[in-house]
Amino acid sequence: MLANSLDLQLTFTPCNPQVHGAFIRSLTRENFYLVVSRTLGWDEELHQQEPHPEMDTMVYGNCKLIGFFQFEKQAISLYPYYSACSIISRSGRWYNVATTH
Repeated sequence: MLANSLDLQLTFTPCNPQVHGAFIRSLTRENFYLVVSRTLGWDEELHQQEPHPEMDTMVYGNCKLIGFFQFEKQAISLYPYYSACSIISRSGRWYNVATTH
């Protein structure tokens, strides 16, 4: 892990399910399994359907895969709406991204 996040050069790439699928499922399980299983109930079948390449963007820090984020377009008004998303990283850090219209 880098000592200073300002030293981190981020690169974003499209999700390739064959390359990134296991990584996304692993991070999702690490970050969400406990809270989801205790509240809504963990759906393993749904979990195994990840990744969603139409929504997932991979994040590399200094050429190392560190996380991903999702944009989900929702038709709830006359204008496109994208749900809030976060980069989930192996370091346990969350980098929040604002909801946009």
